Amino acid sequence: MAGVGVYQFVRGIRKKFLDDVKTEKMGHAMKTWITRAGVVGHVARAVVFGLVGAFLVKAAVDYQANEAIGLDGALAKLYDRAYGPWLLGAVAAGLVVFGIFSITEARYRRI
Repeated sequence: MAGVGVYQFVRGIRKKFLDDVKTEKMGHAMKTWITRAGVVGHVARAVVFGLVGAFLVKAAVDYQANEAIGLDGALAKLYDRAYGPWLLGAVAAGLVVFGIFSITEARYRRI
């Protein structure tokens, strides 16, 4: 899971997701939109996968399998931090943007 988080982060920052999109068939505004939404969405996914991966690694290192948590537990731990509600809201907004990006990408997906 941590590896997937790193992969999503690198894919978002380097804009590698544009390799799968027919950008030549888009207008300038659409290309700008899909690029920005893709970066924000992929980074948000990287945060979520990275959190889950980090907690899985922690449970494995501590030899306590009952402490392994999934997505809901990782987001709950994020909420418990000092700026938790703001961080959780930012991640949620990023995931919404990723959903909209995915719908937009479906129209221009390179098959």
